[in-house]
Amino acid sequence: MSKYTLGIILVAVGAFLFSPGGVFLAYAEHASSLTGLFFRLLMGTFIITAYLRIFEKTSWYDIFIPQSKTAYVLMISGILMQYLFILALKFIPTVNVFGLYALSPILGALINAIIFKQRVSLVTYSSAILCLLGITYAFYDQFSMENTFIIGVVLSIGGIFAGFAVFIILKQNPEIKGMSTFVQSWVIGSIALLPFIDYDLPLKEISWLSLGGTTTAIGYAVLAVGPKYIMPSESTILLQIETVFGIFFGWLLLDDPVSLQMLIGLIIAIFSVILNSSYNLYHQYKLRDKLNNLTIPHPTP
Repeated sequence: MSKYTLGIILVAVGAFLFSPGGVFLAYAEHASSLTGLFFRLLMGTFIITAYLRIFEKTSWYDIFIPQSKTAYVLMISGILMQYLFILALKFIPTVNVFGLYALSPILGALINAIIFKQRVSLVTYSSAILCLLGITYAFYDQFSMENTFIIGVVLSIGGIFAGFAVFIILKQNPEIKGMSTFVQSWVIGSIALLPFIDYDLPLKEISWLSLGGTTTAIGYAVLAVGPKYIMPSESTILLQIETVFGIFFGWLLLDDPVSLQMLIGLIIAIFSVILNSSYNLYHQYKLRDKLNNLTIPHPTP
């Protein structure tokens, strides 16, 4: 198997492993959002530590000791990203949360261009408008001024922007080891949450939360490797698997309502992401081919 094929498989598997998270949290119906977060952080600590030690050969010191003050900002952003996702599920259905997260790649491309002063193509602008229209159409008939709906939408979008903060910090500070910093934040977060978790949960619900934390952590580990072997835009396209299966599992296992209008709107939104990523992918391959064809002149003896 080539490294390229391995990269495709790993990114697809990683995205898929993220998708049932909402279902596992919903099955633990008596658990608070902080308890759900605790199990995610706890399982993530064990699994990612094992990954770093076994596969990356990272030292215990590098895994558990923060390397800079900026790492603490990354820790807060990473935990906030997970907590806002979990909290949003308490207010709106799983399919709505995953549907809103379809906005993430397009908004990310725009924010990345603004912050790092990169040129934004007409295709990206068009895709952003198309994605926004698709999401608006998908949830237009569900729009409500009720507090629970508004709070759920705000929390979902807040989780998206917390994810952007993680990306920006890592891009601006390449010396920070992302996976190690996540483990550090998860250890601190798990300890800090001990007074607030539900200790009287049924074993069945604890099992669901542990399973959700496990699949998410394995997803992180797999996605730490897969994108190394493929183009960034290919990763973006494959990561849409999370949105598709997250909505599918919410409909199949939780009986979340999925209308034809929602499906059409989400298809439009996901298509816009694929359109923009395909455009970027074309230029990435074009640039790579151009660099590969460059001839380096040898000095005349």
